[in-house]
Amino acid sequence: MTKEGATVGGPVLEGDGVRLVPPGSGHTDLLLALGHDEQCRRWGDAVPVRDATSARSWVRVAQERWDDPGPWTPWQWVAELADDDTAGAGSGWRPGAVVELRPDGHGAAEVGYAVHPDLRGRALAARSLDLALGYAFATGLRVARWRAEAGNWASARVAWQLGFSAPQQVRGLLAGGGQDAGGQDAGPRDGWVASLAHDEPRRPAHRWLEVPELRGAGVLLRAWRDDDDDVDRVVQTCTDPRSLQYLPDLPTPYGPAQAHGYLAGLRLAAAQGSGIGWCVADAATGRACGSLDLRGLDPSLTAGELGCWTHPEARGRGVMTRAVRLALGYALGPAPDGLGLRRVGWRAAASNTASRRVATAAGLREVGRDRDGERLRDGTVEDFVRYDVLAAEMGPPARG
Repeated sequence: MTKEGATVGGPVLEGDGVRLVPPGSGHTDLLLALGHDEQCRRWGDAVPVRDATSARSWVRVAQERWDDPGPWTPWQWVAELADDDTAGAGSGWRPGAVVELRPDGHGAAEVGYAVHPDLRGRALAARSLDLALGYAFATGLRVARWRAEAGNWASARVAWQLGFSAPQQVRGLLAGGGQDAGGQDAGPRDGWVASLAHDEPRRPAHRWLEVPELRGAGVLLRAWRDDDDDVDRVVQTCTDPRSLQYLPDLPTPYGPAQAHGYLAGLRLAAAQGSGIGWCVADAATGRACGSLDLRGLDPSLTAGELGCWTHPEARGRGVMTRAVRLALGYALGPAPDGLGLRRVGWRAAASNTASRRVATAAGLREVGRDRDGERLRDGTVEDFVRYDVLAAEMGPPARG
């Protein structure tokens, strides 16, 4: 239950071991810690202070905003944790975060927050924003907006916990800052956006899919890593002539930046609940042999489609066939050990005999074709051959 009290400078909100209070003189140490924290400086803009003078100024301005609020005036609180959440800090409440709502004057506001590094991992941001949103919605706010730089997964997780819509990526959403590796202006940064209406429940509105590790005979399905080896293997495959022929939308030139973008897209699909992307790896060495992703998942998780590519060195060894069998066992297997899908599909260009052989060897059956459905890299147009398999047709989960 939330307790609300009136104080000089603004409301105090309390609930779930957290309270929000208007900033005061006793919060400057917190502000300085946030202002100097590497993660806050990398991702956030809630506390742009660097010294005691700017911290005191930030507090004074926040208090003035509470004393004389306007339609565009930000609402700023300090979030404090109860002692039982801070290992007996001894002071009753320990300042741990800053929370902001930035109204647009027309019934919507953007959320912002920053959490002290010592108190991360305690759901402090989610609990604090839940209190702030409850107060704001009760006093007339219609829609809350969330925005973050693409790649800020911690912030995306908080928004997901609070029921915000699935994040959508917007190119160049955020102003640039700093320099790139070559010393040039880094330019605008891609960002994510999501929203939450006042009448929507503040709990996850969609599934955030995890990438399960699956092992079979000589093959391992694991999450992709952003290390040099995984990225190099993506680049090698996506610059191979055979890959280019059957993956006509691959950008040219294709380098590490494009590979990182591809891996980030797979991770974003999992956060949106629409797909799972695996690295198909050698079970002994862990080295990437290909990519396999389950895409097009609807909210009710009834059907999906598999897509893949294989590194040139791994072709012709049956690696992808074994990987697809593992993925099908997980996708079509009952919860909680599987996703419980009813159907998984597959599509391949008519001349892509390698992909079609993988489909049939893994247990999918040809069910039709889309005539002239695919334009290849060389400009030729071919039929798309469609395959699928139903959960009722699968035997025990494959182990390779």
